[in-house]
Amino acid sequence: MPSTLADNLTAIIALLAVAALFAFVVWRIRRQNGWSLEGLRELEWQNFQKLVAESMRRQGYRVIEQPPNPEADINLVLAREGRRYLMQCKYWRAQFVGLEPLQSLSALVKAEGAAGAIALTTGHFTTDAKKYAEQAGIELIEGDGLHRLLSGAGQTAPR
Repeated sequence: MPSTLADNLTAIIALLAVAALFAFVVWRIRRQNGWSLEGLRELEWQNFQKLVAESMRRQGYRVIEQPPNPEADINLVLAREGRRYLMQCKYWRAQFVGLEPLQSLSALVKAEGAAGAIALTTGHFTTDAKKYAEQAGIELIEGDGLHRLLSGAGQTAPR
């Protein structure tokens, strides 16, 4: 059944409404909390994941958000220039991310045939996790790197 001009306009208006709503939510969060780590830790984890996804879109990635799950091994799939990257968002207020989530992420990179992976956290990575990530080629983002990513000041890109 051919689409009509009215159907196309309705779809465009709906898309613009969703984009406007998301822009408003981001503006409100930024106004209330800023992009400080303390402000980020006050966000609901779903909003944190959406904020990371939007930041990656602004860096030129096509972003596929996975079903919301704070314990998921993969939260976002990023694509650019024919390459796919898996992203894991660990939203913890004051915890350390250890080896286990990174080992799961590394296994998924191999199983999915992805070009690489990024793990980021509102907390910190343990020393062992940092060593493992370096050997496995996983990009880690925490602290100031997370702040730069979300504020648009830095251009963090997968290896």
